[in-house]
Amino acid sequence: MNSVFDISTVCRFTKSLRHHFGFIAFGWLAIAAPSSAAEIDWRPLQQPEENDKAGAYEWELKAAQAGLKTAQLRVAEKCLEGLGTARDLESGLRWLQAASDQQLPAAQYLLAMLYACGNGEPRHANETPVKLLQLAADGGEPRAMLELARRFRVGQGVPRDYLKACAWIAQAESTGRVVRQDEQSISYDQDDAEFREFLRVLRVHRAATEGHDPESMFQLGEIARSGKYGDPDYPQSYYWHSLADRHGQRLSASRILTLKAQLTPEQIREVTAALTGHREP
Repeated sequence: MNSVFDISTVCRFTKSLRHHFGFIAFGWLAIAAPSSAAEIDWRPLQQPEENDKAGAYEWELKAAQAGLKTAQLRVAEKCLEGLGTARDLESGLRWLQAASDQQLPAAQYLLAMLYACGNGEPRHANETPVKLLQLAADGGEPRAMLELARRFRVGQGVPRDYLKACAWIAQAESTGRVVRQDEQSISYDQDDAEFREFLRVLRVHRAATEGHDPESMFQLGEIARSGKYGDPDYPQSYYWHSLADRHGQRLSASRILTLKAQLTPEQIREVTAALTGHREP
């Protein structure tokens, strides 16, 4: 069963649950992970009964202590939920950190979300919520991609940038994740007028990337050049105008000449490589 954990959910429940427990409960966090052959080697021959939560916890704990990252994630969730053991934020964080250190994207994502809501402290400069989300997203975790999209949309911990937000949504969708326009993970903390404008840009981005519409490519080039929804991004503008030009948008040719004069040779090489690889720079 896939988790539906997101920042809006965790932040909405943080205050009320802290009042009772001192931290967040996660009854909806279960993430099933297939057992590998390596995991089976250490386990006792007899698995605990299905409803034996304490036995299941002890069973997973042995795997976690043996260094198996998926078991470390499940033990962390059980500690946070209080399933088979007492609720224990400190232990939950410690097991999440252990799984995150082994580059488990789901653990990196959950750890980032806990830190973002004031539960625990990053151990070092490379363990901030944004950096953990980036690691999780690079590892293929769609929830991290959507959280990065939300952050780029509103400018939380990163510079506001609609086009990067759109690109992260597109990447999440490429994993098979269906993203609706009312998706809480991207609409949380929204201002209605601002969010409607973001959805307009998202539709343009989809028309450019999925429909290969040259007019939409031109519009994205202009958005990146203007800095209307973030700082001006001339390499990004050059990329979209180059694509638009290739698809027959005649107005982009003059933009390309102007932008080329504003880019370094290295930036031009990077955009050229991105165009060759059909990916956004």
